Amino acid sequence: MEIVARWRALVASSASLDLESWEREHAGLVAATAAILEQGGPDRDEVIAAFRAARGVDEELRSALAGVLLPAPGLALEDPEALLDHPEVRPIAGLIRIRPALALTVLRQSDQQVDVEIHRSWFAGSPAQIACVDGGAPAPEVDLAPRRPDGRPLTHVLQVDLRAESRNQGADRLAGAGLPDDGILNLFHDLETLGTQAHDDPSAWRVTWRAVPDDDVALVPPRDPATPPAVLLNPQMMLTIERPADRSQLGGEDAERLARLSALVEAHPYDSNPPFDPVGDLDDHFDEAVGDEADPPCPWDDDFVPVEPLSRMGGFGEAGHGGALHAVLRDRLPLEPGDGYVLLLAVSPRAVESELATLASMEPLEPEARRVLAAPLEVWARARDGARRDVANVWCFLGDR
Repeated sequence: MEIVARWRALVASSASLDLESWEREHAGLVAATAAILEQGGPDRDEVIAAFRAARGVDEELRSALAGVLLPAPGLALEDPEALLDHPEVRPIAGLIRIRPALALTVLRQSDQQVDVEIHRSWFAGSPAQIACVDGGAPAPEVDLAPRRPDGRPLTHVLQVDLRAESRNQGADRLAGAGLPDDGILNLFHDLETLGTQAHDDPSAWRVTWRAVPDDDVALVPPRDPATPPAVLLNPQMMLTIERPADRSQLGGEDAERLARLSALVEAHPYDSNPPFDPVGDLDDHFDEAVGDEADPPCPWDDDFVPVEPLSRMGGFGEAGHGGALHAVLRDRLPLEPGDGYVLLLAVSPRAVESELATLASMEPLEPEARRVLAAPLEVWARARDGARRDVANVWCFLGDR
């Protein structure tokens, strides 16, 4: 194919061409390749085939083609419109929506035993308490041991310290995901009520939000030493994509574009979540887990294996596609004009298992954590409630174990 031959020639002449001539030829190739990718068809297929064939053989050519072919989800967090304008995405831009979210990625640390003041969010375990460092009155508390009306205790599923994440990610980024930038959120559930029927009892779950005082506070570890934080988190920002409710709108090539883009944005938080290595003892473990491959496969390679969808706060979820689950939301959380539904939380147990497996030295989930993280779970709220930190009226969907 002519365009690939021109890329090969440019890569081969990079040492001999003067800078002005190289930049002129490069700009022309980028524009021509972008047009081919957007138009689709056999010429696009040949560009992708050349990109794949260059892996491990001609890394300079692969890198040059990647610069045009692959969207950059990290940059798109700052400018989502730039992602929609990418030549691989532009043909489907009118069929999808993108929204940032807070990915609840697992702390990649060999023993998960670190200072709770550094990593203040976790799955399972127990909710932390808040106390003033200067010895003042403790922060106002909410009920951190909720029960169903029959007296059965609800299980603690998740804690997220939003004030800490506001500092880590930036308040503007959290606001872009529709999330509060302060307080601590905890999720409790009885782990058996599915929520898929409008007559299900919402006392089977509870979400709490606790304000954190403006003065210095300490996050006190759980009172019961028998239930330490089970799986510590190191959250990252990510993009999520809402797929068309009517899949018939997507032709074969458009469906393939959407699948690759979805896989790319889902994998990005994994890639941007470095091991927490305060004493420098994780290098060998990490190398053993991920291998020595300098150029691992990406979603445009045939051998790429999509990652498990990550747990997250905000973004899009399955109940947003309409159908039976959406009908339950309309029944139990009726909307006022101008309001809508937002995904507050999505818990993905298989992603947790997958993340823990990336470090060869990490043990599988403890039995209690495995019980808590046995099934996927989504928590939905009305947008107006979420904006005012009102988490008393939410609806939870518990998936198959």
